[in-house]
Amino acid sequence: MRNLKSLCAALGMAASLAAVTPAAAQATPSRADSTTVNVTLSPTTAVSEPCAAGWLCLYRNTGYINKKFETQRQNACWLLADYGLQNAVFSYDNNLPVYGHFYNSAKANVWNIRNGGHSSDSSSFSGEHWFCTGSARP
Repeated sequence: MRNLKSLCAALGMAASLAAVTPAAAQATPSRADSTTVNVTLSPTTAVSEPCAAGWLCLYRNTGYINKKFETQRQNACWLLADYGLQNAVFSYDNNLPVYGHFYNSAKANVWNIRNGGHSSDSSSFSGEHWFCTGSARP
């Protein structure tokens, strides 16, 4: 029973360390019990998805995560609902030589991305229904 209590205490300590460091945590029970418990924790942070040179990418999450749209086309428009991005572009990377423009459902311009522009958190913007590059309009 004592070993079980030590193991539970060690696992509880390892779980509390996981909140601080999502790598490998090692907990050592009391001196009376020489057993060492090794716990490996998987990282919870998603990896950002790069946008290649010459492309424009739109992401569903902040931090360039969950890329839903990418294009090399200039002077074209897309309906964002087709990509799961209607009112949900939370980061972007524009490696095109032209601006990107967002339009609402009434086809009024709501915000823009400059050529070469990028943001890991564009969640403060809203109203995206259409997306166009260059001089195209919906």
